[in-house]
Amino acid sequence: MHTTHTTHMRPYAFVPDLFEASSLSVLHKDMSDVYLPTITGLTHIFNFYAIFLLFDLYIIPFYKNNGLLPPSKEEIRAYNMFLALDDPLFTPITAEQYPLKEDLDEDELYYVGTGEHAKQYIAITDDEYLEYDLVVRSREFSAHYDMDIMICKIVDN
Repeated sequence: MHTTHTTHMRPYAFVPDLFEASSLSVLHKDMSDVYLPTITGLTHIFNFYAIFLLFDLYIIPFYKNNGLLPPSKEEIRAYNMFLALDDPLFTPITAEQYPLKEDLDEDELYYVGTGEHAKQYIAITDDEYLEYDLVVRSREFSAHYDMDIMICKIVDN
């Protein structure tokens, strides 16, 4: 005897049960498509920042301190200014910080930073009606400090 099994679908079988907790909650859904890329992206950002800090704080200073990397232009300029400030023969004048007219002494030699700073300072002194001998380039001091030094003798203030 052959029997066929038939299933009768009731229309209310497709209606979700609103009293069931899983139908009211979003937490049961898989959120790995949102969390995984976010966590991966943040991990990449932190890794790149950690590598940057490693190089910036340890590797690059180690190479510079041991002479394996050349110093930057700012470091060279700062070192030259440090050497120049300790020089008892000359009084430094830079374009950013120049003395007042009353503070300058006659017949005293002043050196004026690099060439650009010297031009700026001379323009400032022209505005202040300060008389000085023509600026002379000093090869010895330029070679010693590794910068273009111009020496200025104040004649009259």
